[in-house]
Amino acid sequence: MDIAKFDTRKTADKGHELCIVDVNGAKTDIVITIRGTDSAAYQAKQREQQRKWRLQLNKNPRRIMQTPEQSEEDALDLIVAATVSWKGIEMDGKELPFSEAAARQLYTDYPAIREQVEQAMSDRTNFLPSTETTS
Repeated sequence: MDIAKFDTRKTADKGHELCIVDVNGAKTDIVITIRGTDSAAYQAKQREQQRKWRLQLNKNPRRIMQTPEQSEEDALDLIVAATVSWKGIEMDGKELPFSEAAARQLYTDYPAIREQVEQAMSDRTNFLPSTETTS
């Protein structure tokens, strides 16, 4: 078996188009392009967070635990780093242009969307290389 079938890094960097579903499970017009957890951008953000926490721990060894708010902020930073673009998102009747700040606000204000993005970026099957089939 060719192990290249397990290489999720390249496709995680390219991104996956996730069609957001509503609370009833029906597809919407919202499509968010996300990178996977194996992507360079996600991994870089994760390493940055680890360095930050290690530096803080070195400054104050008694402070071992993150607060829940800090953990939540770090998780949000990772999701934003994994978001590439979107289409079909409107706010107050106008298209909402993609930006990191807009993504942060979207995931903060709409947990149902955030949850779908978190699940999709962690699901490696979304980032497996496609296989060509012949009929």
